[in-house]
Amino acid sequence: MDGVKSALRVKGELKITDAEKGPTHPGRTRQEVERFPADPDALLERFRTLERERATLSLCQPNCPAGTAADVKAFGAIGWYMKYGPLIPSDTAAAMYRALAKIPNVKIEENATDMDGRRGVGVVLDLGEAGKQYYILAPGDYRYLGTKIVDGGETSGMSVLASGIVDEAGQVP
Repeated sequence: MDGVKSALRVKGELKITDAEKGPTHPGRTRQEVERFPADPDALLERFRTLERERATLSLCQPNCPAGTAADVKAFGAIGWYMKYGPLIPSDTAAAMYRALAKIPNVKIEENATDMDGRRGVGVVLDLGEAGKQYYILAPGDYRYLGTKIVDGGETSGMSVLASGIVDEAGQVP
């Protein structure tokens, strides 16, 4: 979390690079999370009005159904922060889950699967013909397992197989 190095394993290969210094810098992200309001309504409003886009994948952007853009933005932003699981304090994570529940067209789908076939609880933003975006949470502890988008016959997504805070880039939690 010092923001000096970043490590990512892609198809088994470990890539260690200098940490990105822009809006996704780990130190900046941690500071943002520390400033989040605990109230789910206030948190949802904050995500709906973010100045910059935060989303791991974007559902229907820029052609979302009328009146859904702020909800799609909030849903995407919450997921962007959820992928930082070990960094998010439990009370903030709880407020994020409560904020998701307040977004119109969000529902729960039991036995949803992530991109690696793991079953979990799906928190789904369903925009009908514009597609569905899922956050898959582990049953029991509700740890973030990943996200996927289903749009027509196409499915794309990302799975978080492990995450943690370590002493050096490249170490495994």
